[in-house]
Amino acid sequence: MSTIYESGIKDTNAVERKPLLGWRDGRLLRLLVMLVLPTMLPFAYATWRTGSPLRTIPYLTGQRLMFDVSKIDLGTIDLGTEKLIVPVHVQNTADKEMRLLGAYLSCGCMSLEELPLTIPARSNRRVEINLTLPDAETDFTLSVKFFSDDPVSPSTHVLLSGRVKKCL
Repeated sequence: MSTIYESGIKDTNAVERKPLLGWRDGRLLRLLVMLVLPTMLPFAYATWRTGSPLRTIPYLTGQRLMFDVSKIDLGTIDLGTEKLIVPVHVQNTADKEMRLLGAYLSCGCMSLEELPLTIPARSNRRVEINLTLPDAETDFTLSVKFFSDDPVSPSTHVLLSGRVKKCL
């Protein structure tokens, strides 16, 4: 291939430039923008709205009341500790206030004082689980099933586990 410049000089060593990877006329770029951008925007918005990439999928499926954790490992607790307060944070990502209506506790050794609890739109609240510990060495796993007025996810489980052991 030869190229003639404005000055009239003919370049016989010119190499024909071919578009790389189908980028001719920006078609591939437009295709990528049309396919990728519409799928990424909802994820970016949901992550911004919830503050966590882990809460993105529940938010996109319609869940509006979200607990910061669903499993809490309390580790090893010294034998002789009578009571423990375990805080759990609940986030309301809806544009309206929502309520935690009540809870089912798997053991009489747990109690909740704050329910029912109204959580204003786009805010967080703390719920405290009061746990009375056994006076013997044991491993335990307990659950709390919270009930709410969230139409998509009206109940959520939180598991508590740990070990009561005599520490030296």
